[in-house]
Amino acid sequence: MKHRILLYLLLLLATSGFSQSGKVSFFATAEPATIQTGESFTLSFTLSNTSGSDFIPPDLHDFTVINGPNRSVSVQSINGAWKQVTEYSFTLMPKRAGHFNIGPATIVTKKGSLETQPVDVVVNDASGIASMPQKGLKKADGKKDFFVEVVTDKSSAYTGEQVLVDFVFYTRVSVQDFRIMEEPTFGGAYAQELQYYEEPQSQVDINGTGFIRKHIKRYAVFPQESGKTEIQPMTLEVNVFTDTNDPFSGFFRRETETKYFTTEKSFFKVETLPDGAPKNFLGAVGNWNLELSPVSTHISKNDALTLLLTVTGDGDIKNVQMPNMKLSYDFEMYAPKTVEENTSEKNGRLVSKKVFEIMLLPKAEGTFSIPAEYSWFDTTKKHFESKMFGPFSIVVNKAIPHESTEDDQSTDSTSAPVPALKKYLAVFAGIVILGTLIWSIFFIRAKKKTTQNVVIKDSNQVTIPTTFKQSVAIADPVKGLQVYLNNADQEKFYSQLQKNLTTFLIQKLQIQNPNASQGEIISHLEKTGHDTVMISKIKTIFTNCEQVLYAGFDKSAMMLLMVEHLEDIKNRLNT
Repeated sequence: MKHRILLYLLLLLATSGFSQSGKVSFFATAEPATIQTGESFTLSFTLSNTSGSDFIPPDLHDFTVINGPNRSVSVQSINGAWKQVTEYSFTLMPKRAGHFNIGPATIVTKKGSLETQPVDVVVNDASGIASMPQKGLKKADGKKDFFVEVVTDKSSAYTGEQVLVDFVFYTRVSVQDFRIMEEPTFGGAYAQELQYYEEPQSQVDINGTGFIRKHIKRYAVFPQESGKTEIQPMTLEVNVFTDTNDPFSGFFRRETETKYFTTEKSFFKVETLPDGAPKNFLGAVGNWNLELSPVSTHISKNDALTLLLTVTGDGDIKNVQMPNMKLSYDFEMYAPKTVEENTSEKNGRLVSKKVFEIMLLPKAEGTFSIPAEYSWFDTTKKHFESKMFGPFSIVVNKAIPHESTEDDQSTDSTSAPVPALKKYLAVFAGIVILGTLIWSIFFIRAKKKTTQNVVIKDSNQVTIPTTFKQSVAIADPVKGLQVYLNNADQEKFYSQLQKNLTTFLIQKLQIQNPNASQGEIISHLEKTGHDTVMISKIKTIFTNCEQVLYAGFDKSAMMLLMVEHLEDIKNRLNT
């Protein structure tokens, strides 16, 4: 503790007299100034005889920063004069061979802003690395000891096609470990690392020399523009076990030395797609599988027809979009909506999936045929491929005002009144309704007059109308579904979905019967003039719930879509 206090006092004393003790200077040095590719050097910026702030280093984009910036402060006494020295240092490794002129650094002092002179570094081309000689250590043999190979699964690709880029480490010396100092970049391309891809370590023979082969990383690269995609270098720090002339060295632990290695820059060619893309081209490039299917083939005129297009493949999923095309003139087509998009790893590649929801509203009743065709670019065959779907036979029935029960259906089928009887019954019903209406008017007027004659004795009392029911908080229909969606428990999911939607609609629509059936809810929606798209989605949800809970259908693939429908229904009713 005493030593720390003494040192602190010396620093204060030295700082107070620096301006008189020597000339202020700020300079840069590079040690060593001449190196080979794979070697590192130290870049230092030294401030003497004053203190400084706001240090700004030069542009170092041509180098990999292994360490730094590090700041150190020291106090020196030369011939009785105190001198403060502040040093900022970096450990750098060049990304390529060449002659580099490192620009000035700046710092702010009491005498103003200071700037260093540029410094030159020469990097000679060398394959592999140059070792760091130490006393008693045998110098490594450069590239023959270890190297990194950059491997692509193809030398050229089309825009949007997946290219696999592997970084493979080869060594014939014992390596303790290595770590990636700088990840590679891919100019003009979107890249994603494959997290779960692994290759077993193996032993290979190269030109008669045995090497251990270790896979480092694999990237799925999707070029976005034609020309070429440059694979920028990867930088590694490698800790190599070394032999020494000391027989007792390594008795308790083995000696290691640290080496740095940068891969060579490489590239692959990128070609543009040929002209003549079909109007139904999805933008999918690569190996793709397309499936189109209607949710139901029998609908009523006030229902919407829902088609699901599922696109699965190994290309750039972001480029896959629905083309602007008319499927049938008998239906009004809404803008397609993406209801699912995900990417996963399979057999060492990225595989993507996208599901589009296409909604069509019928213009008339009848039976209609809907064909569809979509195209993609097959990179194996190097031309556009198309797949024809359907034609689907869609039956559009009359608009149904409400869903009748089984008892109603049986009554209608067994007893149909004759036209004459219908006429008399209609007249009789009109007379009854008119008489009831007149009686109701007189009754309401009499009751209103009686109410006005009621005298409230206590003027401080306040009457609360009983016709207004206390408002009830409406539960979120989506609440409680996520846990079943995550666990893929479709039975509990659809049971909760049916319950949530029914409760939400009864409360939101203020239906008087708390136990209203699905048919009564649909009838209420249609009578109150709600939009047909929302009603169609409600019917779709109820139908899927019934099929799963009572018919044992597998609708697990529709669970996410049902949540999307439910969110849309909630938003439509809340606006």
